[in-house]
Amino acid sequence: MNEVNVLSNWRSSLACLLLVLVAAGDLSAEYDLSRDAIAQADSSAAEPRVEGERRVLELVKSHLPELESVLASLKKHSAKEYQKAISDLTRTARRLEQLQQRDPDGFELELAFLQWQTRVDIALAQLQVRDNKKTREQLRKALASREQAKVSRARHEQTRLTERISRMQTQLQRLTDQLENVDVQKNADKAYAGAIRRLDAKQARPNAASRTKKNAKAKPAADPKTPENK
Repeated sequence: MNEVNVLSNWRSSLACLLLVLVAAGDLSAEYDLSRDAIAQADSSAAEPRVEGERRVLELVKSHLPELESVLASLKKHSAKEYQKAISDLTRTARRLEQLQQRDPDGFELELAFLQWQTRVDIALAQLQVRDNKKTREQLRKALASREQAKVSRARHEQTRLTERISRMQTQLQRLTDQLENVDVQKNADKAYAGAIRRLDAKQARPNAASRTKKNAKAKPAADPKTPENK
């Protein structure tokens, strides 16, 4: 395989690597707790390109250093694929930021999974260019660590769901107790009495104001003091 073909294959592998990484790195559905959160994360596509690139490069520098050279090579050889990768990775960065605010422990576990997934994808891309025993061993270890990270993430989510179910059961029991002791007629009579009291109070206020105004008009005005009256 000549140098041109190797470079071409490597560039292709870089593009495929990043696209696969983004697909695998998107946060699992269990972390997207609301449609608003999803909409907010997906709105990253509309943010300025420079800001999106800054966000991605910060994520890569802090947590995915293996991707620094990958992105640099992709930027040098394929601007179009580089911008596509930045756009997709921006969504991943936004979702990670939201997860960090909502669930710090979940963020650490998701980040660990993403880091091992990155190493898996890089090893696969390298093997497509040059197959060797060392890279295969790196792939094997990365896959084992990725599976462990996946299990840790699932256990964390299991704990969160168990806690959520417990809270919902408590709320359900409280509501059940309230319904067992409810007296519909008594509550209706109480609500009726309160409504009548408020209605009578509203009607009494205008009448009182009217009587005050009438009395003020009927009161004779005091004679002004003049020299003749002194």
